[in-house]
Amino acid sequence: MELQILELELAAVSISIAAGCIPCTQYHIAECEKLGAYQTDVVAAVRSGADLREAALSDIRRRFSAGASKTRQPHADMRIDRQGALCGIGSAVANNSVEQLNEYLTRAKALGIGDREMMEVVGLAERIKEKAASHLNPPIAGLNADKAIARSAAKLCT
Repeated sequence: MELQILELELAAVSISIAAGCIPCTQYHIAECEKLGAYQTDVVAAVRSGADLREAALSDIRRRFSAGASKTRQPHADMRIDRQGALCGIGSAVANNSVEQLNEYLTRAKALGIGDREMMEVVGLAERIKEKAASHLNPPIAGLNADKAIARSAAKLCT
């Protein structure tokens, strides 16, 4: 089964927020409105993206901060319905959060969401991450430095 366009747009709102992309968020909220989304569903997608972005940071703090609790707290206010699971998968991909992704994949499977549908959201999240990064190109292009410097530093991640 393929996801409906409104399901994808709501997930895109959540993903855009999790990716930290204001232009993408504005675009996908407008698309949801054009498609007749309920305001409550858009607000839930916004909250999901913001909560998951904060949860990813919390996970990092927990893991790497001295004295922080090493026990991961479940996110009690997460939407656990179909749309919440789809938003969660996409937001986890946008956040590069393996823990969250595994959690939401498990939730999605329990709700009967198929692998094909989950993969659609993964693809959407990967595209939004690319688009979000592309918004940075104009200011970076204004730097008066050789791009080889960036490529040289990037080798640390290979």
